[in-house]
Amino acid sequence: MISNNFYFRGDGTCSFYFSEDFLSTLFVKAGFGTVDMNIYCRQIENRFRNMTFQRRWIRAIFTRIDS
Repeated sequence: MISNNFYFRGDGTCSFYFSEDFLSTLFVKAGFGTVDMNIYCRQIENRFRNMTFQRRWIRAIFTRIDS
């Protein structure tokens, strides 16, 4: 972990994990309005390692608010 919610993966990539509220606030501060936001959940199976993982991601639609 590099900092809160920011992680360095073993393959050299970085990941930042955030909540719906954090994402919405980020876009509102940048002048956007939230049209739609959903969390999608999926169970992923790694058959080689015989492991299952719960994956979640946020799908959102934002529109620019004209001043």
